Amino acid sequence: MPVWFHLRNVPLELFTQKGLSCIASVLGTPLFMDRITANQERLEYAKVCVEIDVLKEIPSHIDVKMRNGSRVSVTVEVPWMPPKCIRCSIFGHNEKTCARKPVVAATEEAMQPGDSVAKANLDEGSDSEKPDIEVGGLLNASKLGKAQITKVGRVLEKSSCLKSVSGNLFEILNSAVEKENGDVFINDDNGSESSKELCQRNWLELPRDLTVSILSRLGAIQIIESAQKVCMQCRNICKDPSMWRSIDMRNLDDLSSMPYDLEKMCMHAIDRSCGGLVDINIEYFGTDELLAYIAHRTNNLRRLRLVMCWDVSDEGLIEAASEFPLLEELEIYFGDTGKDSIEAFGSCCPLLRTFKYNQEGTRDPSYQSDEEALAIAENMHGLHHLQLIGNKLTNRGLQAILDGCPYLESLDLRKCFHVNLKGDIGKRCAEQIKNLRRPDDSIHDYPFTAEMNDSGFSSYGYDSDDYNDCDDYGDYYDYGYFDV
Repeated sequence: MPVWFHLRNVPLELFTQKGLSCIASVLGTPLFMDRITANQERLEYAKVCVEIDVLKEIPSHIDVKMRNGSRVSVTVEVPWMPPKCIRCSIFGHNEKTCARKPVVAATEEAMQPGDSVAKANLDEGSDSEKPDIEVGGLLNASKLGKAQITKVGRVLEKSSCLKSVSGNLFEILNSAVEKENGDVFINDDNGSESSKELCQRNWLELPRDLTVSILSRLGAIQIIESAQKVCMQCRNICKDPSMWRSIDMRNLDDLSSMPYDLEKMCMHAIDRSCGGLVDINIEYFGTDELLAYIAHRTNNLRRLRLVMCWDVSDEGLIEAASEFPLLEELEIYFGDTGKDSIEAFGSCCPLLRTFKYNQEGTRDPSYQSDEEALAIAENMHGLHHLQLIGNKLTNRGLQAILDGCPYLESLDLRKCFHVNLKGDIGKRCAEQIKNLRRPDDSIHDYPFTAEMNDSGFSSYGYDSDDYNDCDDYGDYYDYGYFDV
């Protein structure tokens, strides 16, 4: 697990890449240092990222023997450490919340010496001796009556927030059950088989892996607001850190009508990931403070997607960039950012392979600018995929990108009205780029407005109604972290 450390009292002669690597190797495998440390702009402490072993204890000090024989004690500080479980030997949870927690001792204490055979049957998983209540308080699904099963189904069906691109969660559950177990029938109260109806599925008998697969299709808002309230099994799954490695905060851009704070909700989802967050999508509500929160709580981010986050500034992106050394994909749709943040991500994220920087195109020649294109060409040499829908670049900027990004495989220039692909530059694009989208190519598969209207004013928004309305919101009083 990569973790950031602060090393204080580092001798000046060791404040180098080689020296810091030597000191950090005591903690684990050194990976990166932040830009400020690399440039020696802050000598109070060195900030280094180290891959550590879950079973290894982190020392508070490291004694360094200098060439002259003297010894220096380097102080080790950990701004944030993800929870770890010694029982499972993994990061992501602790022993208190471990799913492998032993059965409560009171069960054994209640047994008498003559009950050894019964105890053996329990240990061996005998169906006849299994209790009705399993660890965690979840009712044994096979003991539930038809009325209880029907209620669970109707709760799922009623919740209009439990919808995704592929349809209602209720329909997804039915389809998944049929593929996994074939036709399922529920016995009614007098023992006869009833017809197969949606509201009579025994959802609590779904295998855990299948339930996880179904819930992972939902966005973070749907999971927190609705899915985790369905039953105890769903709630336990929704609290598992593995469910939050990818956080999708997609919404309908109707923030004023929402009874909760999306930024607080997003922070709660990040906390649930326990440092394992690798992919996050933020739409309409992102801020510099939220970016800083992400940066301080994960060292593993691989993909960052920002859609119309007008409160995210260049300064906020620059600060965050130094904390995302493993970032591979960056997507920015509209927003108040420019070349400075592009330069920062290019220099701080050596693994960056995909960059999407999309705006609204305009045919007005006074809007031509190659600033962003030149920043990409000079700082993102390892790019394989680049999307610049609606960008203001000209042939000069395009030429720089072709020269500075030799590994580029796909290039999307739709609605880049100041680029002319006739002549030599068009021929070079055709030869160098495997997948080229030209300025006049169709945008039918692009969900946003890609061109300013005739008045010259922007009309930011989705071009398609890909998302269903979520109008059955509840409150968050039970969770204690949202305003009510």
